[in-house]
Amino acid sequence: MALTNASASAPQPRTRQRSGNFPYLYVIHEDYTYKESGWRLAQPFEAEWLRIGLSGEITIKANQQGYAWDGCTPKRSLLNLAIIGVPDGHVDYRTGLPYTYHASLVHDALYQYLDTIPVTKSQVDQLFLVCWQVISLRSIVCCSLTVPCRMVVGASVLPVRQFLSLGTRFLIALLD
Repeated sequence: MALTNASASAPQPRTRQRSGNFPYLYVIHEDYTYKESGWRLAQPFEAEWLRIGLSGEITIKANQQGYAWDGCTPKRSLLNLAIIGVPDGHVDYRTGLPYTYHASLVHDALYQYLDTIPVTKSQVDQLFLVCWQVISLRSIVCCSLTVPCRMVVGASVLPVRQFLSLGTRFLIALLD
């Protein structure tokens, strides 16, 4: 399915202000490319922090100062003593990064331009779930992230159920 970019001028990121008083958790200093979005665009999308190619290849640009984001959200500061909210998952011993690191990076960058990118919010949320599948999250991580995400993406959780343990599928079924 071909998607079009309705905006002819240079796309601007959303102007929403962050709530809370904690810093961004992660920063990339080199561009990151995610190639398996499955999207086909009628024309490429190009912005300061984001590029989406005709074949759906998504590139988050680090630029000179680096691209920063806060991982999986929502998160809130608790009296400046701790950050509570949706966890970013266990740390992958091979990379030293949380399992959701790249999934949350792609999702946050796409949400930053949600008003101007040539894909829908539902497609962005679905891609976030596909990113989880690609990194083969363990059931405990998937359970802790899927339950809060269920409230955000609704029925989009259904396609990932086949990758969840029986116990996690039972928990999600209780929430339906």
